[in-house]
Amino acid sequence: MQTIYKYQLEKPGTDYEVSGIPSGAKILRVDRQAHSIFLWALVDTKEFKETRFFEVRATGEEIPQDGRTRTFLNTFLINNGEYVFHAFEVSQYIQKAIK
Repeated sequence: MQTIYKYQLEKPGTDYEVSGIPSGAKILRVDRQAHSIFLWALVDTKEFKETRFFEVRATGEEIPQDGRTRTFLNTFLINNGEYVFHAFEVSQYIQKAIK
């Protein structure tokens, strides 16, 4: 059965590991609700659960060049537009250069 689930994230500027998302879930939005940041996803409740990785960065904040692939999800505002944040889904593995 398909439904929309909500997952809470923590403070911006860090990596988020979200466990228990049904495989193949489509991320719909990342935004603030009350005083927290949430991710909404369209999920098939019959699928097995997996862990996915996300990141929220402020405008002007440096994005690490760590070999991970970041897929942009959306931009959202906090404090009536005073702060602007950008959400990404991040590949789970960091690829380090071999010397």
